[in-house]
Amino acid sequence: PSDPAVGADGLALWRIPLDGLSVGTPVRLAPIAPTLHSLRVERLYENDFWRIVRHGGAVSVFARGIVTESGSESYLDCKLPEGLWPATEVLASVVTSGGTAGGYLRVRPDGTITVGQLGGSGSRGPRYGQLTFVPGM
Repeated sequence: PSDPAVGADGLALWRIPLDGLSVGTPVRLAPIAPTLHSLRVERLYENDFWRIVRHGGAVSVFARGIVTESGSESYLDCKLPEGLWPATEVLASVVTSGGTAGGYLRVRPDGTITVGQLGGSGSRGPRYGQLTFVPGM
């Protein structure tokens, strides 16, 4: 017997050698996925609304169920520890649980994290979003 062909879109994870009817020791062809511990994921802050983690050289900010007023300039702030701030403003979109209005998740160069409306009358629906950046970049 011979190994099956793997097409351009395929992925071979293991090879099982055969010797006649006997099965040999499996040979790993792809690396094992890293664990969170091996990636050095560090939870920097977490409460009911925010989760901030550092992983590798990046920082991820998760906004969960944040409710702001329904005006076009409504927002809620949080602050990153110094040394984890981006060099320029970083922006991502957020969604509401009802899907009725959007908003933004922003991290400023001074470490301020903001979730807010994108203008118009907005919504008081809980907002959810994620933003990942490299500090100092």
